[in-house]
Amino acid sequence: MDLQEIKNSLRRRVPFDEIPSKIDEVVEFYQPKYFDTDGDFISEVCDFLVNEFNFNQYDSFSPKEKDELYFYLVDTYGEYIANIYHREKQTEDNKMLEQISRINDMMGVIAEDIPSAKLRRRVKTNDIDRLVRKYKSIYFRKDEPVEKSIDGVINRVVDEMIPYSLHDEVSDQELNNLSDYLKDYLYGIYKDELTKYYENRQAERDKEEDEGILYLFQKHHKDGSGFTDSFYGFDDLLTKYGSWLEVDWDEIKRKLDDINDYPEKKWNGSFSRPLRISTAGDPGNDWGYNFSITKQKQREY
Repeated sequence: MDLQEIKNSLRRRVPFDEIPSKIDEVVEFYQPKYFDTDGDFISEVCDFLVNEFNFNQYDSFSPKEKDELYFYLVDTYGEYIANIYHREKQTEDNKMLEQISRINDMMGVIAEDIPSAKLRRRVKTNDIDRLVRKYKSIYFRKDEPVEKSIDGVINRVVDEMIPYSLHDEVSDQELNNLSDYLKDYLYGIYKDELTKYYENRQAERDKEEDEGILYLFQKHHKDGSGFTDSFYGFDDLLTKYGSWLEVDWDEIKRKLDDINDYPEKKWNGSFSRPLRISTAGDPGNDWGYNFSITKQKQREY
């Protein structure tokens, strides 16, 4: 359909000479990266323009006039809009490759489709290991299938690995593909380790329920500030505060298990000496506070 086929009444109400600039404005709003095909993008842009022109004319277009204008825009400017779509999509694809390359550099992964065996050999796992250690403690789901705990920590680590800016620069589908790729990689490396870890956590928790020991998590400063939080099991303490400090929680638990002396007697029970687990300024402790754990045997009545 060309301009001559448009009714005079419609031609008088539409600023046809402004359409190219209007299209450029609309493209700024409807970004091509969010559309799967150029046809979808053309349809959305043209439909938007029809509605905008109609709105500016106080909603005076009839359904037939709307259709006439829509098909005129598609026939006249469809190729122009499609070229914008493909140009912008190519730019976005290049950005995606750059982002993936940056992420892979961080991981030590070459930005290609590499079989899992090769992937493991080329990945630098130092930072990933730190993230897994940091978050595995807080994603334990007691009395639930181990898989739920594993899913929790893997999802959190992947979230940490993907730069937040990437969410605004690629489509949801591309982001999901990247996320799935990273999750598959992490599952391949850490599933067995995390399965064993969470099975042991569940066993330890079941044991602790019969011990009657309170664990006092203490954040303290020489000026007297801080707090104490108490737990009926080390597992609950670990779930709540495990990510606060980058320490070897397994080693801390072994040291706590070796404590059998409760020299401080109070009305509400007997207390062990505090076990210092982190000092202000230690690696992984940016709080400006010291941290300790004290065991408490509750008073028997």
